[in-house]
Amino acid sequence: MPKFISISCLPLPTFVQGGYAIFDEGEKHPDRDNLQYFVLFTIVKGSLYIAEDGTNYTLKPGDTFLLLPQHHHYSWKKIDQRTEYYWIHFSVLGSWTEDERPHQMAPNIAIPKQHYFTPAVTLVIKKWQQVDTAPLIPLIDRLLKYSSEQNSVGFWQSQQLFIDIIQFVQYALPSVSSTEQLGNRVD
Repeated sequence: MPKFISISCLPLPTFVQGGYAIFDEGEKHPDRDNLQYFVLFTIVKGSLYIAEDGTNYTLKPGDTFLLLPQHHHYSWKKIDQRTEYYWIHFSVLGSWTEDERPHQMAPNIAIPKQHYFTPAVTLVIKKWQQVDTAPLIPLIDRLLKYSSEQNSVGFWQSQQLFIDIIQFVQYALPSVSSTEQLGNRVD
């Protein structure tokens, strides 16, 4: 059964850092237990054998995969062929949950009732999914380029590209009409 990660988007998730990893045969992904960030993987080549909290996953080219913050992740098997992937660390100050179905998450920022036009947006990402990487990889490459510039312009460009990447991998929830949203907000 697929798993979904539902994240409150007020405040917005924030890009922290990213990179491109290359592992050769016989190597293993580091064992990490307290990483405070979500980690979004996009597999380019080979197979990554990653486990989270005792569940083993074999990631292949075209897969995106989301590791949870403050959870234990590690290699469950040594790399058996050259493996390459992008990784993106991002932070979330809002609430989030992992479940077998998406959940609507309440914002962590108080929204006055008179601001009925401000949506309570929930970002939903499938924990593990196959995507078309042809449009995704150029976005990630640009994100890494701008984030390496270490200046305010690069920072803002990185954040914009990160939002584009998140929109690309998000799971589309059925839309709710603005009338229904307003009705849900009126007590």
